[in-house]
Amino acid sequence: FQDHGFGFTLCSSQFCKGLMLQPIQPIQPTGEPRRSKSDPPGFGALTSLLAANAVTFGCWSVANGREDGQMRNAMLRHFLCSRSHLQQGRWHTLLTSCIFHQRFAHCMFNTCALWTVGRIAAEHLTNVELAGLFAACGLGSSGGHVLLHRRPVLGASGMLMGVFTTSSMLQPERRLSVVAPFEGWMSIADLSHVFVAVNCMGYALRRHPLFQHVAWAAHIAGATAGYGVGWLAYFAGDQRFADPLAIHKKTARMM
Repeated sequence: FQDHGFGFTLCSSQFCKGLMLQPIQPIQPTGEPRRSKSDPPGFGALTSLLAANAVTFGCWSVANGREDGQMRNAMLRHFLCSRSHLQQGRWHTLLTSCIFHQRFAHCMFNTCALWTVGRIAAEHLTNVELAGLFAACGLGSSGGHVLLHRRPVLGASGMLMGVFTTSSMLQPERRLSVVAPFEGWMSIADLSHVFVAVNCMGYALRRHPLFQHVAWAAHIAGATAGYGVGWLAYFAGDQRFADPLAIHKKTARMM
């Protein structure tokens, strides 16, 4: 999809597979203080998360090149989240697994998608608030997967889903150009509902060979955590968040 606000294009086989960045320089109105649109309030938290993704993947690449296997085994113990790891007291893996990727393509896609979607949330949230959102969505996605599956989970896609759903309550009318699986324009609020529906369908078909290698439960749990953060903030009186009931009613009428 293409983000009107940033001029980014994101496309994929499921939804996206490549990323083309076309930064747009905003025209600063006369008489207003200059503020770079590339420096939103939560920019520090966002770039720190992306840097953590890169550093962790770099460490994994180094670990795979070592013959003794000690570093590799240590990373698997502390960056994979599973029931057995939690039973052994490695609760930190609920979060560390969200910045751990074993394949370059997986790491690049999640990092680029977090950069694109995370900037929407970063425009409205401070560094502390955005870091809290990342933590809530990460804990929700990893915890949801572990509750339903015995196999381990890794990757930032569940956290990404949560950031997307929260962003849909911060800027529900922001329009994105969808490239695949169909072409057209959708608001981020409508698109978040589509993503949740697709992941629910994927979870229902999870035993099929084409669907069994995706952490559908983590995606759904992360999206739910993101909605939860937005709902709690709105009902606590935070005016940065749109009325979630109005958003869902509008989407229901369109469908």
